[in-house]
Order: sequence, then C-alpha cells, then structure tokens
Amino acid sequence: MDPATVARLVNGVDRALPNPDGVLPNLARASRLLKNMVMTMNGRGSETLANFQTLLQNAGWVGPTLAEITPSLMQTGQPLLDEFKVGVHFFGSLGAPEAMRQIADLFDRFQKFLDDRAPDLKVIAQALAPNVQGIAASLMNIDASQILSNTLDAFPADGTVTLHVTVPNP
Repeated sequence: MDPATVARLVNGVDRALPNPDGVLPNLARASRLLKNMVMTMNGRGSETLANFQTLLQNAGWVGPTLAEITPSLMQTGQPLLDEFKVGVHFFGSLGAPEAMRQIADLFDRFQKFLDDRAPDLKVIAQALAPNVQGIAASLMNIDASQILSNTLDAFPADGTVTLHVTVPNP
C-alpha cells in the first residue's frame, strides 16, 4: 500500500474516533455495570443471552413502529409545553415558594417514614420476594405476540365488530 494512503486512513480514523478522555470513564462504568450484572446471573448468562437473542430476532416491528409514531410524538411537544405552563401558573397561584416548601416537607416526612420503618418494610419485602420473583418469571414466559395474534384472528376479515350494550334501568 501507498504510505500516504495509509497515513490518510489512520488520520481519518483518528479524527472519527471520540476523545479517549471522554470515552474511557463511560467504558469503565459500562464494564462495571456489565460485571455486576453477570455476577448476579448465577450461571444463567447463556440462557439470558439466548432469550435476548430470541427477543431481537422477533423485534423487526420495532423500527417501523418507532418511525410511524415519530410524527405524532413530535406533535406532543407543544401540548406538553402548555401543560408545563399550566403547572407553573398552578404553583404560582398556590403561593409558589411556600407550596414548594410544603411539598418538600411532605417528601421529608415520607423519607423519615421510610427511614424509621425500613426494618419492617424489609421483613415484608423479604416475605413477598419469592412470590414477586415467581410472578416476574412467569410474566417472562407470556407470549404477547401469540395473544395479539389470537385476538386479531377472532375479528372478522372485514374488521367490523358488533357491540351489544345493555343500558341499566334508572
């Protein structure tokens, strides 16, 4: 190869790559998070990765769906700004600094409750943990695509639905 071409390639790659001082802390944090995640898998990492691979193989609809909702998502910006303005007006009408102090006091009381009752809450959480973990594990096995397919198959081909409503007596 021509040394000038190699030099141009190396310089182009050097310009394209981000500054190591900005990237290395993020990589270090990501590697710590990955290590902590793998350490808590209790030897089930390959099973998790296989499940994730299956999820990715069945996720072809995600990109088109995101592209489809983008225009309507963009249209929510102004209504959200309007809601924010209403919230600012609302807090202003309540006597803004005092209302914020009262909300802060409420959160302080809630935090004190959690601090004081942490041992009790721990006992309750430990008793409920196996059930919650069982529920979470069973939810992972629900095939939502099959449920949706069955639901769609229940509708007629023309998409019409007959709805019968009974009006209660007054």
